[in-house]
Amino acid sequence: MPATAMRPKRPALRRLVVVGSALILGLCVTLVPSPARAATASTYVIGVGAAPPAGQNIEYDDFFPRTGISVHNGDVLDLKVPSGASTDDTHIPALLAQGQTVQQAFADPANALVVADSDEPGSNPLQNIQAFSSTFPPAGSGAPGQCGDQTTPCVYDGTTLLNGGGQSPGSDFFVKLSLASGFTGTVTVVDIGHPISDPSAAISVVADSASTTSQSALDSAGAAQYQSDTAEADSAIAAASTPSVTTNANGTHNHAVSVGASSAHTEVMEMLPSTIHVSPGDTITWKYGGTSDPHTVQFPGLGLQSVAVAPFALPISCEGTSGDTLGNQNAGPPTFGCGNATPEAPLLVGAQGGSVIQAPAYRLATANGGVYDFGQAKSYGSSSGLRSPVVQVVTTGDQGGYWEITANGGVHAFGSAPFYGSMAGKAITAPIVSLVTGPQSNGYVLVGSDGNTYSLGGAPQVGKVLPHLASPLVGAVADLNPNANGPAAYAVSAGGGVFAVLAAIYYGSMGGKHLNSPMVGMASTPDGAGYWEVAADGGVFSFGDAGYYGSMGGKHLNSRIVGITPTPDGGGYWLLAADGGVFSFGDATFAGSMGGKGLSSPAVGISTAYSEASSGVLINVPAGNPNDLPSRTSYTFSFPDAGSYSFVCGFHQMMKGTVVVG
Repeated sequence: MPATAMRPKRPALRRLVVVGSALILGLCVTLVPSPARAATASTYVIGVGAAPPAGQNIEYDDFFPRTGISVHNGDVLDLKVPSGASTDDTHIPALLAQGQTVQQAFADPANALVVADSDEPGSNPLQNIQAFSSTFPPAGSGAPGQCGDQTTPCVYDGTTLLNGGGQSPGSDFFVKLSLASGFTGTVTVVDIGHPISDPSAAISVVADSASTTSQSALDSAGAAQYQSDTAEADSAIAAASTPSVTTNANGTHNHAVSVGASSAHTEVMEMLPSTIHVSPGDTITWKYGGTSDPHTVQFPGLGLQSVAVAPFALPISCEGTSGDTLGNQNAGPPTFGCGNATPEAPLLVGAQGGSVIQAPAYRLATANGGVYDFGQAKSYGSSSGLRSPVVQVVTTGDQGGYWEITANGGVHAFGSAPFYGSMAGKAITAPIVSLVTGPQSNGYVLVGSDGNTYSLGGAPQVGKVLPHLASPLVGAVADLNPNANGPAAYAVSAGGGVFAVLAAIYYGSMGGKHLNSPMVGMASTPDGAGYWEVAADGGVFSFGDAGYYGSMGGKHLNSRIVGITPTPDGGGYWLLAADGGVFSFGDATFAGSMGGKGLSSPAVGISTAYSEASSGVLINVPAGNPNDLPSRTSYTFSFPDAGSYSFVCGFHQMMKGTVVVG
């Protein structure tokens, strides 16, 4: 299997920078020679990347300074990533072998970040894990030969390329120059993490009798260079921030906007503009504005809702001679539990989902297995001849299918919904009330009203929600918080208690408080930082960052409320009544219901359906560049329905925006 992409933006792989005191103060002074070689080695701090100005998302593809650096053979280089540098960037500092040029280094397939799958040609490209790994055991690993910290700097003798591996903000890579006696000349440092822009720094190794550059002079030169680079970025932002509007053949308009921007030494990691106002029926073309950073435009842009169309396909596998095996997803880079085998995680470069972004809607299910779709929700079938009533319907993360769950533990999969088994015909201790799964549905957990859980497929083992429940559980939902430390979910009881499961965070509940009617369900916010409880009388109770947009509490209902489901942006929700009636609040749009249509069986569950799509990888790879990515520099989406639609870059989560159609 292939492995992932141009620059997997993981927290452990980030950008380096040095911002000395002179940089912070914005001082600009001329370089001052330091005295000739002292008896002991000196250490020189050189920044890799830089911290962006407040309120801006700028990556600096540069060294600070990149020139004017004179040192002695035997001195130590501290290639430093400042703590304020972007946490969504990849810096891989490397010292080139003597005689190797910058062009040769970046043209070498061994240094490419994305490579072809050698044993499965024609499949998705692979992340080159070796390029992200150092050429020596890193300091702190405990392995023989470990180096790279201040106590044990790595030794550079000029015979081979010395790769420092991926560096994160606040990290230092120490290198001791140990070239041949009497050597004078240039040592070149590059940042393999930024192919195409090819950043480098030239370090002059001078004779022992010659003067070197003082650290204060390096800081001052870096500060002046930082100001120049930032001015470059500001100019690029200004040039890319105004949409270009043209008229389509049908009289609607196309708005051309930019995904990022770039200059000679910077990448602007922003959607430009971040808010786009269009009319129903208009189209928007996102154009690639970067140089070496790949981007995508994904809908929706909150939490983990668009993870099914993300560029990185999970789970990671391990390359094997007789077939691939599943890696340890919790082991992390660079091995992912693969040992000596090559970790593989496919990079999905093509567009995914449709190019039409529609208003979110919903589907509802009835106890006898009927499924009723409204708005953009599509039908993939329904259950019949059931031995146990349906209690819930759950839409898949890719929006291409759904499950119906029955009280006896039966699971009925439709469309793209995978079947991992069920508890039907097996011993369960109480009726099942919910199925909980993550956005990529590698398995699911069935939750019983007594708090016992049943994990199927690759779902984690949960155990009992609570040893003793004061009232039965009536529902459970996944927590979509992208920052959760592992799988997370919530369960709710009829008495209003909310129970945070695994890595979920508790934000409060109605447990122990007076209720006019028992709770019947709950929903979590798209960012996982809050949730709603809903009662049978239509009362809605919000916790965490969940907004309150109204309820049916205290109002006349023809039938009791049985469920709640949120809009993709968390700005509203729908309530479902047992007679099929649907009630919309906040930015939830009413798309129809079965209320008053004489259902043969009561409605029991409602699930949101929304447009999930990706532009695919946007990047412009020059001819001859070894990174195995196809060039695609634009993608167009259309917006027929009024509403607000969030979007995000799948590689860089800080790149977000909103399309407002109205």
